[in-house]
Amino acid sequence: MKFEKRTEDILIPIAQANGVSIYDVEYVKEAGEWYLRAYIDKPEGVDINDCGQC
Repeated sequence: MKFEKRTEDILIPIAQANGVSIYDVEYVKEAGEWYLRAYIDKPEGVDINDCGQC
């Protein structure tokens, strides 16, 4: 979908600058609401601090 690709293009440089990579972006409807989610990862795993940096 177009939203996911546009979001990923924006987030990739931000993620790289913070030492993580984007492994998935999804735009889904749940319980009548739309949610845009980006998932990050790095070889040693991510923690809450990594989430706060991005």
